[in-house]
Amino acid sequence: MQTQTVDQAVAAVLTHLDALHGEDHDHLAPLLADLVAAARGDDRRAVDAALTEIHLDRDALHQGQRHDDLAEVLGDVVTAARTAATAA
Repeated sequence: MQTQTVDQAVAAVLTHLDALHGEDHDHLAPLLADLVAAARGDDRRAVDAALTEIHLDRDALHQGQRHDDLAEVLGDVVTAARTAATAA
């Protein structure tokens, strides 16, 4: 398995959402940046809070739709950020 960079993982989230819903989700970039910072700092509470904010934002935009698919790509962001932090 090839390791993704943080930028690649974040881009994959945005690409996934854009393709799934047919619209731009770049407004999530600040929330994704919070997620990356929390993961790099190994702050589990902050990671959980950032994930919750992202899910709430997306759910507000796409009410009535299930979004379980996003957990995997967001997990990739957390993994990439933690890997980058330990490698630094």
